[in-house]
Amino acid sequence: MLADKSTKNSDNYLKIKEKFLDFKANLPKHFQKNQGRNFANFLAKEYDDFIKSYLNETMREFFDDFVPQNDSFAFSVLATGKYAQTLLSANSELEILLVYKNLKGYNIKNFLKEFSEILSSSGINFYIKSAEIDEIFTNYKDDLKFKSETSQVRYICGSKSLYRLVKSEIIKLKEFDKKAFLNYHLKAFLPFSSISYLAQEPNLKSGFGGIDEIYHLNCILNCLDSDISVRSQALKVMNEKEIASFNLNVDFLLSLLTTLNLTQNSDTFSASSVEITTNFMQTKSKKLQDNESVISQKMLSSMNNIAIYSRFIVASLCRPFFKSELNFDQRKFARLKNGFYEINGVIYVPLHKKPALIEDLINELLELKDVDYKFDISAIFYIKRAIITKSGLEHAISEFKKIFLRKNSYAILKSLLDAQMIQILIKPMEHISQLAQYDGYHEFTVDEHSILSVKFLENIKDKFIKNLYTELCLEGKTMLKIVTLMHDVGKGLGKDHANIGANIFRAYANKLNLSQKAVNIGVILIKYHTLMSNVSNREDIYSQRVIFAFISKLGDKQVLKLLYILSYCVINATNERLYNAYTAKLLRELYEISLSAFSDENLL
Repeated sequence: MLADKSTKNSDNYLKIKEKFLDFKANLPKHFQKNQGRNFANFLAKEYDDFIKSYLNETMREFFDDFVPQNDSFAFSVLATGKYAQTLLSANSELEILLVYKNLKGYNIKNFLKEFSEILSSSGINFYIKSAEIDEIFTNYKDDLKFKSETSQVRYICGSKSLYRLVKSEIIKLKEFDKKAFLNYHLKAFLPFSSISYLAQEPNLKSGFGGIDEIYHLNCILNCLDSDISVRSQALKVMNEKEIASFNLNVDFLLSLLTTLNLTQNSDTFSASSVEITTNFMQTKSKKLQDNESVISQKMLSSMNNIAIYSRFIVASLCRPFFKSELNFDQRKFARLKNGFYEINGVIYVPLHKKPALIEDLINELLELKDVDYKFDISAIFYIKRAIITKSGLEHAISEFKKIFLRKNSYAILKSLLDAQMIQILIKPMEHISQLAQYDGYHEFTVDEHSILSVKFLENIKDKFIKNLYTELCLEGKTMLKIVTLMHDVGKGLGKDHANIGANIFRAYANKLNLSQKAVNIGVILIKYHTLMSNVSNREDIYSQRVIFAFISKLGDKQVLKLLYILSYCVINATNERLYNAYTAKLLRELYEISLSAFSDENLL
């Protein structure tokens, strides 16, 4: 029978392959039918059906009219890895495990070889492994990659009885050296006290908050307790609403990944992807927002949420498996009055601490010492869960100003950004949340660039500029910090973002009870926050005409000094490589010439 296998059933195999090629060619139509929603599940079902067809045809080839019942033939096809977890896109590699029991009554190894060759020549992107059931534990107990791939398996076809036996073997694998397995996957999320800034052109698979992180998360959850589903594990630390939000983010990211696969044969989103993906996914614009910004903003928001949720789940569920290095007295000493814990400069919040009202949360943050803390993911999620009422928010906003009075505001502002709470406290920042800037200069999104600008304000390395900042009065420093944070709030609302942003700042600053003089200076700074950089780089700073035009916009020496400091922060936050020795020299010269010009009666 095997000698003439090239002719037997070849027509049927060819029909299956042609059906797959037709399916592949029509993937864009299938995708757009439901605008990509639940497309990963659709792909999994379709691929399962192709595998079933190939198995049925191979069984007929081997057994003719005497095909045994599925359970009578000790052979199973299982989905493993991302295929089992339904983390699929159009270009995904499909990981399958062919499991068999080596019985004398059947020549199963020959069947396995034939079936593997048929799948390999099918045109479908399979990654095939095979294992004899009695050898699984012995051969793979120390193989972390195999244990990861099989941490979740899904039955496709073949013997269900054998599948049940396989699940028992996999449970044994999970229990063997569980800590080594957890450590292997925990590395993807560490450190828990550092949430990365988002790449504006991320790899949707391997990037921060990408598909690989979901895979690592599922591997961990599947290992913790074999008797409880992944969803039930997550419900130990999250509520239904949070899980639903997480699942929507995952579904969108998988849909976007398929879009990139189909339109650009890529896993990476770039500036050139924006228009193509927007049209392919039929994305509609929101009020005051163009179509192009919607897709990138939704992508970055989804990846941020996936990263935050994944780290919180992993940290909350895995920490009990690892003994704390602190003894009881050390933990007691680390506890702060507000119920937080401070350990080695990192703020932690216990899982059992109930969510606070937004106004109470701000007060708890203000109770922290004025130092440059890091915030653990437990603290980020505690902030994220703050309870918001209208009256409470008004009170919180009035207290929020005090954060800018601190020498170290950045740490708290960054934690509020990571928790997506900053845009609630500063309403004008809502539309710039995860707003990408594909201009060839900005490394980060508008909101992250704004927060990073504050970090550079609090950590000025240029000694001359540092002295200028130190000389400012408390209100001047406070106003400048708020301006630094809000200098780009006009972006995404029109071409003249500086003027728009200046008007937005005026309205918000009045809520913070800044003096009218401080508000007016802040308006000028935001209106002209790019002026000093543009003049120093593009114009002749030794020309009286240029200098007069420059200082006439500013009005006095104090505004010049503040703009110089602001320019330093904004340029560094745009891209640190932009602030080099040459840029520093030009800015300093423009500052010195302009300062002298204010005293030159002839020029004025």
